[in-house]
Amino acid sequence: MEDSASPPPIPTSTPLDPASETAGDVPPPPPPPPAYTAEHASIGQASQPPYVPPQPMPVPPQTPGTAYVPQLQPLGPPGIGIAGFVMVLVGLVVPLVGLIGFILSWVGYSQAKREGRPQGLALAGTIIGAVATILGVILFIVLFAASAGGS
Repeated sequence: MEDSASPPPIPTSTPLDPASETAGDVPPPPPPPPAYTAEHASIGQASQPPYVPPQPMPVPPQTPGTAYVPQLQPLGPPGIGIAGFVMVLVGLVVPLVGLIGFILSWVGYSQAKREGRPQGLALAGTIIGAVATILGVILFIVLFAASAGGS
């Protein structure tokens, strides 16, 4: 017969009440795993290079508080300066067209200078147009004087 005064045994799978635990009832923690060494890697396995995490994309350095501003491409010469240059070249043959080319080149030069654009063709058109206009006026005066003096 069983004695009814003794308590039933506590199964090992059920957790103990923390109040009833004593230092002798808690099992010791498991031992830590052995340290990994190079010897372990060579035992039956091919050695692998250590893992290197991927590196982030390089970012250009910026000073604090500044935003990235893309650089604008330089603009070409103004179209009015090119048109004036072409008209000055035609004006070497036809005098009235040269005067119009001179005016267009002058306007194109001032526009290019104000906007920071290349000024070469407009400046060349202005110079050639000025010289051609002055020579045209001198030629006109000489021809007018020759026709008036000859009668």
